[in-house]
Amino acid sequence: EENYVPVEEEHNLLLTTVHKAKGREFDNVIYLPTSRTAKESFVDMAVYSIIKAAKGIDIHEELDEEQIRVDFVAFTRAKDRLYVVANQKNDSRYTVDGFETEILSTDDEIAPDDNRFNEAYAMFVNGREDDARKKITPNDPWMFNLIKNYFSSDKNLSYSLLERAEDPYELLKERIL
Repeated sequence: EENYVPVEEEHNLLLTTVHKAKGREFDNVIYLPTSRTAKESFVDMAVYSIIKAAKGIDIHEELDEEQIRVDFVAFTRAKDRLYVVANQKNDSRYTVDGFETEILSTDDEIAPDDNRFNEAYAMFVNGREDDARKKITPNDPWMFNLIKNYFSSDKNLSYSLLERAEDPYELLKERIL
């Protein structure tokens, strides 16, 4: 929260977490709530059972209550408009009678392969680190290449650019001033 710098421009956009937005207000808020997955891993179920037996705490109930608190903070940040972008699993949770609801088509969406992360975790726990790494490494490194090219470009200010510069001070002075 110490790094928060208000943007002074006429057309500004702030991407933040609900936690960091606490205590602030914005004209428009676009909220993407998280949802608990229906599928739980064996590890999750074991941990939940141990906590319930040892402490008498129902983790699912606690998580639901925490989600309500987070939703409340997100909803109360908007001064003028609040947009909630929810998936089909939890859209009924965010629908209010009398308010406009728009359901977007998801026909073209590709469902994430969540199971591979569970499999990779199981491989890692069983000492198969290389197999786990291969499981979660994408075949098409488009994102890696995009980020690498962005930060290695002379047009964008980055640590790598400063590191390559003969005189980083002059480069910063030229780019910033």
